[in-house]
Amino acid sequence: MRIGLALPPLALFVALALAAPAHGATTFHVNTEVDNNDGSCDPAPGDCSLREANNASSAGDTIDLPAGTYQLGSELVIDHPLTIAGQGPASTIVTANGDHRVMLIDGGTQVLRGLTITGGNADSQSAGGGIYDSTTEPLKLKNARVTNNNVNFDGATGATRAGGGGIFSKGPVEVDGGSIDSNHVFLGFDQGVSGSGGGGIYATGALTLRNTELHNNIMQVQSSRTNGDPAAADGGGAAYARGAVTARGTTIAQNNATVTAGGGTTMKDGGGGIYAKGGNVTITNSTFWNNAANLDVVIIDNGGAGLYSFGGATKLTNVTLNGNSTARGTGGGVYREGGSVTLRNTILAANTSAPSTGPGNPDNCAGGVTSAGHNLESANTCGLKKPGDIKNRNPKLGTLASNGGPTRTLALKKGSPAIDAAVKCPATDQRGVRRPRGRACDIGAYEANVPNVKTGAAKKVGSGGATLTGTVNPGGRPTSYVFRYGKTKAYGSTTPATAAGSGRTNVPATFHLKGLKPGKTYHYRLVATNSAGTERGADRTFKTAAAS
Repeated sequence: MRIGLALPPLALFVALALAAPAHGATTFHVNTEVDNNDGSCDPAPGDCSLREANNASSAGDTIDLPAGTYQLGSELVIDHPLTIAGQGPASTIVTANGDHRVMLIDGGTQVLRGLTITGGNADSQSAGGGIYDSTTEPLKLKNARVTNNNVNFDGATGATRAGGGGIFSKGPVEVDGGSIDSNHVFLGFDQGVSGSGGGGIYATGALTLRNTELHNNIMQVQSSRTNGDPAAADGGGAAYARGAVTARGTTIAQNNATVTAGGGTTMKDGGGGIYAKGGNVTITNSTFWNNAANLDVVIIDNGGAGLYSFGGATKLTNVTLNGNSTARGTGGGVYREGGSVTLRNTILAANTSAPSTGPGNPDNCAGGVTSAGHNLESANTCGLKKPGDIKNRNPKLGTLASNGGPTRTLALKKGSPAIDAAVKCPATDQRGVRRPRGRACDIGAYEANVPNVKTGAAKKVGSGGATLTGTVNPGGRPTSYVFRYGKTKAYGSTTPATAAGSGRTNVPATFHLKGLKPGKTYHYRLVATNSAGTERGADRTFKTAAAS
């Protein structure tokens, strides 16, 4: 006998509704560069534009955007969570051609992958030349480029929270790979301006940067009124962040923040690279190079050409700050305004400040910083006193260049005091090269490609000879090795140089010594040299057999 339970009609309807499959994510394939909008996205050739795919899509869908240049006749409004996937930033380009903003995001998490956003112009708005995200949901860019977008806005009554030449977001922003470059913000007002800037990015929520470059972005704020209205807490040539900032493997280069207050006051302005307004900041394996903060008129707590930290807990680990400069401010490298700044394994070199335009004086830090040890400063402005700190030394940096990895870096030249001078370092450097190479990690974002050397055991030890062994990893550069040996740690004798090649794997190193004294203890070590430097293996000993 079978017994069942009868469901009332309403319960049965609810059960069936819950069992119904949810909307499955759909991929829309764009097949025309023309900005059509006839109400449908059809697979027929030339009948599914980017705009039509956006309008036809639902939350969680993906738009597949082939290589090509997509010129938009008006800003693209996205009102639901969506992924737009191009074929790479050099191949897939979405442009507004300088006529209007490129994208207005008004709903859900967005993922922009493998494309370029360019030609945006927000002249009639005060924020978001390329992308304006009005939501508090994450905006994620993966291997994307945001370039040559513009905010140019004049107002009569001042402004707060304006800017973001490339991107303005009311929520968190994540940038992984690609670049944010050559974007521009100009904010001109008759009255005071505050909390504004971000030539490249303005993020109200958390800002996360991974393996990306922010370069050649410009932020200009100008308040022309002379009644004392301030320009306050403005800046960020590359980025202005009101939330937490996390950067890893990132280069911030050649960005500029300029703040002019007419006859008024500039207060707490600057940050040619990043202006961090209150959130905690964690920066690892990253480079700040040749950024500028130019301030004007009355100066109160202005500067920070590389990084301006306002109120949060800031930690810099294996970071290189070089050649950043501020005019009418202080702290060419780092400026601390409240909160804390802690440095570990970090290079601060040739950063300057000046009372006006022109050459500046050495000024790597201002506002007081805390050392966690093993930092290197080219001058003595940071108050470094912890073990391993190095002051008044030239780190011998190269120029910003592609040295491998996703971003440009400043290589350490041969003989740099930063080589083998760091402890407690990340597992890799900014390029992804494993640390350490040599006896210890290097200070800064770049691990020099010195050879890795290990002195091995002596073998075939007799009364008058022995075979010395070891391994050498050339680190990708032509490398040679020798053994140094003798009856003390002063050694005194050296074997002929032997080539170890230029690979990136361990190479056996051997040499058979002859003519040794019987019954004696000898010290020896393996030493390898390439264009990045010389590395010495550990001292070891052996004792020859007694004479028979």
